[in-house]
Amino acid sequence: MKMNIRGRLGNQQGSIIAVVAIAMIAFIAVLALVFDLGHMHSVRQELRNAAEAGALAGTRALFPMPGDPLGKVYPDCTRGRQTARDAAFANTSDGASVTVIADADAQLIRWDWSGNKIYPPTPSCNLEPATGVNGIRVTARRDSSVPSGGGSVSLTFGKIFGMDTMDVVFSATAAVGCVANLFSNICINQKYLQDHIADGNIVLSPDKVDNGAWCAPGGVDASSLKNWAAGTPPSPVAEDGDNVTLLNGVAASVFDALQTALALNSKTYGDVTGWLVLLPVVDTSKYSGSAPVIDLQPVIITSVSKKDKSITFRVYTGPDPVPGTNPGGPQSGLYALPKLVQ
Repeated sequence: MKMNIRGRLGNQQGSIIAVVAIAMIAFIAVLALVFDLGHMHSVRQELRNAAEAGALAGTRALFPMPGDPLGKVYPDCTRGRQTARDAAFANTSDGASVTVIADADAQLIRWDWSGNKIYPPTPSCNLEPATGVNGIRVTARRDSSVPSGGGSVSLTFGKIFGMDTMDVVFSATAAVGCVANLFSNICINQKYLQDHIADGNIVLSPDKVDNGAWCAPGGVDASSLKNWAAGTPPSPVAEDGDNVTLLNGVAASVFDALQTALALNSKTYGDVTGWLVLLPVVDTSKYSGSAPVIDLQPVIITSVSKKDKSITFRVYTGPDPVPGTNPGGPQSGLYALPKLVQ
């Protein structure tokens, strides 16, 4: 009987040792996996920093020069791509240089702000509203495609399981756009603007001939103007070539709304303090019916006179891009800062 008990105990001890050994092996394997996964996460974060830096720098470099008051800013696609690659390559990942393959990893894109997507897939290097380039997608990589650029990332414990290296890739997309949600319901006469390239005064009284008028695509009235001035909802967008309805002379309460908006939205731009808005430019001096928009002029409203039914403005001259604004507005040549979108 004693021999049987002793034998059973010995068998149990042997089984426990085997289970402990298997558990230790599994534990070590899990630790190894956690270590390598943590390493890969760190490498991926470094690649993310490189890709985002490249996308933002390259997108900003697409539009290096501010336009003249009635001009446009055209994209420099070669400069944008090169700047994106340089900015990404300046980063390291796991102690080695980040690889950005020439054109494949610094891809020109068109970001559709209204749809929040890349469209069309292959943009043109121009400012066409529907097809022109406005951003860059950068892919930063540590993989086997370019061994000279650092190659794949070495694993420490993965080798135990026959896995020596792992490819890590991260892509980031940045886009730039013109400033969105600016009040844009006061049209200005083209000739008057050309004669007043620095500042001016628009009288919005019910005269037959004047230098400006209330305007909006579709239609305009006092109630809508007050809401648009308050930003609820934002002003309807008028692009170049759109027809706008013109109205000269409205209720005095609209000027109350403008004065309130001026007080709430005033910021300092260089040496000027006021409310940044867009003036649709029209080639007419009779403000009834409708007229096509031929340009969009950024100005800073510095004062509103309810008595004279007029506004005083300074033509916006910078900074460019405009800090503290959001992209996605009409093509005005007035850009917001580049933004990461993917």
